[in-house]
Amino acid sequence: MNILFLTRVLPVHASGGMQQHARTTVDFLAKTSSVTVVTTAHPEGKEEERAGGVRTIYLKRTLQGKYYGGWWKESGMMLKRLLADEKFDIILSESVAAYAYFKFGIDKEHPLPVFSFCPGFFPKEIRTTFRKGFNLKLPLSLAYKVFNYFFIDEKFYPRLAAIFAKSSDIKEYFSRKYPGKAVSVIYNGIDTEKFDVRGKDPAALSKYGLAEDDRVILNVGRLDREKGVLDLVEGFRRLLTKYSNLKLVLVGDGNIRSRISDIAEHDGLLGNRVKLLGRVEHDALPGIYNLADIFVFPTLCDEGLPHVILEAFASGLPVISTIYPGIDDIIEDGKDGYLYGRGDIGSMADKIKYILENPQENALIKKRCREKALAKFSLNSVGEEILGRIKEYIR
Repeated sequence: MNILFLTRVLPVHASGGMQQHARTTVDFLAKTSSVTVVTTAHPEGKEEERAGGVRTIYLKRTLQGKYYGGWWKESGMMLKRLLADEKFDIILSESVAAYAYFKFGIDKEHPLPVFSFCPGFFPKEIRTTFRKGFNLKLPLSLAYKVFNYFFIDEKFYPRLAAIFAKSSDIKEYFSRKYPGKAVSVIYNGIDTEKFDVRGKDPAALSKYGLAEDDRVILNVGRLDREKGVLDLVEGFRRLLTKYSNLKLVLVGDGNIRSRISDIAEHDGLLGNRVKLLGRVEHDALPGIYNLADIFVFPTLCDEGLPHVILEAFASGLPVISTIYPGIDDIIEDGKDGYLYGRGDIGSMADKIKYILENPQENALIKKRCREKALAKFSLNSVGEEILGRIKEYIR
């Protein structure tokens, strides 16, 4: 099978769930198929590269990781050239990345089934935008999302062969909006060999200033207001006097990093009890997950299927997360993780305390997390499901 894959982001552009999903999906498909990827400009100006049986084309006249900045025009021109020169069986799209295929009528000259992975939907995006709080970018962000919905989404999704929703609430939305359209839940896939249970590495402990007997709370993601990281910092502060060896490790960067740093420094915690690691290479994350005892995902916004929760599961980490639609696709409260209401810092702190003080139950939860990751979210299981869905349309 010859696959054409369009995405605005890859790990070379930034670190995040969509980037990792694109990378892992492409790598799995390349095991049995030829894959050509079209994406936005490379940070170092590369126009093309080949690795692991995958050809990746970077459109230099686009903005890195952005749909605007000429993406529609440039991706459309590239699609025309590729489809004129080579026979492809299908087009795969991360979100609406392949919209130019329909916008410029390329589908009429080169008809192919198009499948799209959908990480979210319009009402979710609007709610998330408002939860960021008012700022000067808010009107522009809302206008951009409304424009995308009416002039791109509404022209793109009805013409797809099938929609691959990343959670059950996303599937419900698209099934209701487009009755008769084939909509399936296909979860993000995790490399369960890369993210596994391996224990605390002494070298990593030393590197990040941690001790073997430290109890480590971990969060990986953007340090932005809507991600709820300030709630996590406050919940951590409430437990400090009870647990002298409790540490908080935050991986990532964002617009509230300086505020978190100021809070921790004011309390005399920065560098000692609170570790701000900034952005780290994705290959370093498995080791960091294995330094932790608890993963907390305190988001205040509507998420799709958070990649970091799946990475934590694969690493055998109990996860405490806010409740929102789709999260129950991953966590069964009290069995393989714990859920609490958005913004309920007291409940979050109580659940951290419960995990710390119930080691036997915690050991069972760690085992269940790893088992679920292997059974439900491994690259092989998810990849085979993608292939199965695709083959239904190209027999």
